[in-house]
Amino acid sequence: MTDAEHEENIKKIRTETEEIKRQIMKLEFQHKKDIVEARKRSAELDKLIKENIEQTTKQIKYVAKLAGITYEELDNLDFKLQETGRHLIEPREHSIIS
Repeated sequence: MTDAEHEENIKKIRTETEEIKRQIMKLEFQHKKDIVEARKRSAELDKLIKENIEQTTKQIKYVAKLAGITYEELDNLDFKLQETGRHLIEPREHSIIS
C-alpha cells in the first residue's frame, strides 16, 4: 500500500469517525429532549389524577351527605361489603348427607 493510499484510508476513517460522533451527539440530544418531554407529560398526568381524585372525593362526600351518612360510615360499609363479597366467592366444601 502506498503512502497516498494509506493517507486516503486514514482520511476516510476520520470522516467516518466524525460522522459517528455527530450521530451520537444527535441521539444524545434527542434522548435528553425525550426525557424532558416525558417528565412534562408525567407532571401533567399527576396533576390530572390529583384533580380527578379531589373531584371524586367531593362527589362521594356529597352523595354521603344526601344519604344521611358520613364519609367514614360509607367507607366502613364499603369495606364490609368487599369482605362479604370475598367470603361469598370462596369455594365451599359441600357436606355429604348420609
